[in-house]
Amino acid sequence: MIRPALGCAESLVLNHPRVVLTVAVALSVISIWLGTGIELRTSRQELVPEGDPSQAQWEVLRSQFAGAEPLIIVLDANGSTATVDDLETVANEVAEKLQLNPQVRSVFHRVDLEWLEDHALALAPADAVNNAIERLEELLVFDNTLTLTGWADLNERIAAGIEDSLKSGNSSPPADAVAAAARLRDLVEAEHDFLSNPHELVSRLTQAPRMLMGNEWPASLTGDGYLSTSDKRMVFMLVNPVHLDSTLETQRKFVDSIRGAVAAVLLDHSGIHYGLTGPAAMAVEEMNAIGRDARRTSLIAIFGVLGISLLVFRRRRHALLVLATLAAGVLWSIGAVRLEIGSLNVITTALIPILVGMGIDYAVHPLSQYELERQHNARREAVRATLRKTRAAVVASALTTAAAFACLLLMDFRGFSQLGLVTSVGIMLCLLAALLVLPALLLLQGAPEHDTTTPPAVVDRIWDDRAARWVCASPRLVVTLAIGLTVIAGLAASQVRLQSSLLELLPAASESLRYLEIINDESAPSHDFNLVVADDLEQLRALQARAEGETSIRRFESVLTFLPNQPLLSEAAAARVRMMLEVIKVAEAKFDGHRLTESLLRLESALTSAADNTFVTGLGEVSGVLEEARQLAASAIQLTTTAGPQQLKEWASAEDSLRLETLDILQQVREAAAMPLPTRASLPSDIVNRFVTEHNRYIGYLFPAGDIYDTEFLGQFNAASLRVSNKAIGFPVLFESHSALITSGFGIAFASAMVLVFLVLLIDLRNTRYTVLALVPVSVGTLWMLGLMWVFGLSFNFANLVAVPIVLGVGIDAGVHIVHRLRLEGADGIMITVSHTGRAILIASSTTMVGFGSLLFATHRGMASLGALLLLGVGACTVVALIILPNLLIVSGTARP
Repeated sequence: MIRPALGCAESLVLNHPRVVLTVAVALSVISIWLGTGIELRTSRQELVPEGDPSQAQWEVLRSQFAGAEPLIIVLDANGSTATVDDLETVANEVAEKLQLNPQVRSVFHRVDLEWLEDHALALAPADAVNNAIERLEELLVFDNTLTLTGWADLNERIAAGIEDSLKSGNSSPPADAVAAAARLRDLVEAEHDFLSNPHELVSRLTQAPRMLMGNEWPASLTGDGYLSTSDKRMVFMLVNPVHLDSTLETQRKFVDSIRGAVAAVLLDHSGIHYGLTGPAAMAVEEMNAIGRDARRTSLIAIFGVLGISLLVFRRRRHALLVLATLAAGVLWSIGAVRLEIGSLNVITTALIPILVGMGIDYAVHPLSQYELERQHNARREAVRATLRKTRAAVVASALTTAAAFACLLLMDFRGFSQLGLVTSVGIMLCLLAALLVLPALLLLQGAPEHDTTTPPAVVDRIWDDRAARWVCASPRLVVTLAIGLTVIAGLAASQVRLQSSLLELLPAASESLRYLEIINDESAPSHDFNLVVADDLEQLRALQARAEGETSIRRFESVLTFLPNQPLLSEAAAARVRMMLEVIKVAEAKFDGHRLTESLLRLESALTSAADNTFVTGLGEVSGVLEEARQLAASAIQLTTTAGPQQLKEWASAEDSLRLETLDILQQVREAAAMPLPTRASLPSDIVNRFVTEHNRYIGYLFPAGDIYDTEFLGQFNAASLRVSNKAIGFPVLFESHSALITSGFGIAFASAMVLVFLVLLIDLRNTRYTVLALVPVSVGTLWMLGLMWVFGLSFNFANLVAVPIVLGVGIDAGVHIVHRLRLEGADGIMITVSHTGRAILIASSTTMVGFGSLLFATHRGMASLGALLLLGVGACTVVALIILPNLLIVSGTARP
């Protein structure tokens, strides 16, 4: 069926070249018109299978809960004299401005510490409150009152308690004794720290937010409750959109509006910079980088391919004819996309670069042969001979390449399956242009009818005159070396891994990536979480209980953090606190350095006796902790006995400040003990916005205890999340699901492509031996590519996996052309094949490598890695086709030297 069709095409183009070109131009114009209607769909929904349950579940949740993917603003004072107060002022102004933005639902940038302090006792675990009370009761050793006047008074009370315990012979169970000894050591250590740096301890108490007893806020906070880094040089703001769909256009508008608002505020505040991160910011920045890279690399590719073409073809107009033929095929492909699927996604936008890199080959081979034929024949006869000598190989190579890409249709991941469809059709259209448009252009070009004096091109002088003659000089040696290199490459290939981290694809200088890494290091707000949803608080508590039993889940965040877990126990603990506060007094006393030393001496003596006693009774662990406390007391004595007047003055001032701070803390505890228990209705709006959906369902955040880009841990974390709730959803769940679709799909597609390619070649060549030999360049070249990846420290990722079918297509082209030309000219010896077809392969591979190699100049590391793999793969296949395969043909007896 193919041969008669090729005969008709030959007759048509030879007899009616103007008609062919007219129709081609008309089709190009129609394709341009169709192409203007192609929609670019940037939503992630366009990449996954239609009806994908995980994606559908995620989209529903995103529509109901704006906090699923917050945009994170980072206010950065590093490198400036701006203070934490300046950062907080800017954060407040930005928050006020964003509240007026119709695209913003809420802004979360500050924890309401006053509300938390008011409800601290109710929110703290009842056990933690009771433990604190018991620690204070340990100091009630003289009577039922506790009047604190300073460190000396505290030391004497502790020492008296120890002495009384030793005299009475009381002993505690080992577990309680260890805990009590540790608390005592910590208290002595705090006193030692005070004496070493008296104002530092007071400063810590003053600046540190007084959060829940026994609980820690999951992110660093400033003294006023603003989300920050630990060094307080950055402040974070979480911006939740009203509704943010996953299309790039919507995300870009939202991100740009936030940038405009922050930039406007910072006009009045020098020294503070800002950045954005989070899923929306990362998506926009990535696509912006890809857009810039596409323009840059396209220009490099166009001028590079044009430059190579001008060098390798004997006439400059031939380079233009090749590009015109390629342009026709690409334009027809764009029109076909409109008719096939009507749109492009972020993956199928790679169609044009792929066709430019591969489609040019189908014009290069005929034109290279035409230049050889024109040395002996008139134009028409040269075109006829060119078609008959090259069309079978060109058609076979295009069919096998199209078949390889068509196997991507087997993938469930829609982004790559659509790439397989549009690329396979595009390759066939580029082939059609090479069979019809190029011969017509050659027939109608303005060159003289007889042109046998064309000077040789650069490639002729390099390849025909020098390199080609050395290719088959030592066939056995070359084949032996090739086998050795292939074995080594195979061993190295086993070490190549798939890099699953999406962060590794972004530009190294990416703003969103830099700040995201800071956030991850600081345990600040992160987007690496799964979400679970509960209809009521009881169901939410059940989810929390299950999450606390999973080691791969670092923490569970929900509205429960701000509600008492056991209201009755919390109320009883608050009542106990109120009773305790009645007996605690803080009295003013004059600082006495001599008395402080005496109290420390008494404390050290008591600790020595207690340590010896516990050691004798077999409580070695308790004795060790008490010995640590004794050493701290001894060190404190050294400080007090050597202190001068200035040091005593500083201690007196700091102790007075500490007394005032203690009074303030006690007053806050009194107020907290008197507060009613918080309820769902009394929660602040910023907490409600973060943990409650628009449909009044409760959100629980599951944060991982490890790196979600570690494939093994990701599976463990998602499995744990689904044990908490079988409807857990979030970026980690989606990432694992979609990654599995891609990796498994590529494996199936590649295996299917190899089988299909083999069958196509077997049908074309009708000889198993020739079919296997035609596959040598792609098989060995791909293995060499993997080995070179290991040498250069490269790995596969979700951006460069598409290099596999591309390299497969290029490698097949080279092998098919060698074998077809051998069957045509085999009687003249392998050198004729190497000289003639090798020239075309060298030209085609050079243009392809220049086109794909332009990707190395991309800032997007995913695109750059794709360029690196294509350069290695195409280069390896070319070397195997031009050097290894001819020698293998000789050694196997298939061809004669």
